[in-house]
Amino acid sequence: MAVMYRNKSFTLLESVIVLLLVCSICFLAVRFPHKSKAQIEKNFLNSYQSFFNQAQLSAQRYNRDLKFIFFKRKIEFVDQKGSHHLLNIPKEFIGPNEEIVIKANGYVAPAKIKFVDHQGKKGFTLIYSLGFGNYRVEKYE
Repeated sequence: MAVMYRNKSFTLLESVIVLLLVCSICFLAVRFPHKSKAQIEKNFLNSYQSFFNQAQLSAQRYNRDLKFIFFKRKIEFVDQKGSHHLLNIPKEFIGPNEEIVIKANGYVAPAKIKFVDHQGKKGFTLIYSLGFGNYRVEKYE
């Protein structure tokens, strides 16, 4: 009678299944860094500052008024060459449907541009005072 020896090691398939389970548990355990709403707001306001400066310089360069248009999900202006410039508003905020005019000399009439969250509560307001495109940010909870 032939004696059969049973190999007590794992098969390749069993090893792959165990490896996949361990990897998936590790993947679920590791939390990806999540940006806070304050960080998203700060990044957007920095992007907005340079975007607005670009529009202001374009108005001054071509010595023509320029419309700076706010939509719910984006901000847009078209320069004198017809190029569309877009800045996306983060998904955490909703923009107003308004527009401001940047005069040829860079002047912006007083205006309040209010951004809110999806509940219509928390957000911030860009307040343009008398002056050459100077604004301040007013945050509210």
